[in-house]
Amino acid sequence: MFRPADGPSHGTPPVEKVPAGNRARQVLTMVKAEMIRRGKYLSTLRGPNGEPVRKWTSKHGPYWILVVDELAELLRQAPDVASELVTINQVARAMGIRVIAATQSPSEQAFGGKGTDARQQYSTRIGLPVFETEPINMIFGRGAYGRGWRLDWLDLPGKVMVSSRRYEKPREGRG
Repeated sequence: MFRPADGPSHGTPPVEKVPAGNRARQVLTMVKAEMIRRGKYLSTLRGPNGEPVRKWTSKHGPYWILVVDELAELLRQAPDVASELVTINQVARAMGIRVIAATQSPSEQAFGGKGTDARQQYSTRIGLPVFETEPINMIFGRGAYGRGWRLDWLDLPGKVMVSSRRYEKPREGRG
């Protein structure tokens, strides 16, 4: 479980699956507090030429992984956590905290609601077989279906499409 510390910790990185409701709020509050603690710690460090250290590395302590299963359901049950999750996604990466979110219902609401497109904070997106264009475009971006992100063509169990800096063009993979 999570154990905040005064300085960097070199133990086993904490991993917690985020449950819905009040426990989700507690976990997100704890992650945000750790993010702030890490930011303060980094602000005390200087690089070899005296420049500020702005990014967490393994020499500062373990990376944290926050797993959110059924993102849409979490935000349906606890809509107030959306802004916390967006903040964590925007800042935590530099603090060595990664967010993995999964949903069977990709929608605008699942990614922060109207006026917020939190999808851009997820640098890697994995699509499983889907047979409608709207969720495909929601996963990979507007117009993705027309650009070849054809999740409806994934015809065998375990087939996926991955979009990331490394995989910018549609390509099937198998997990």
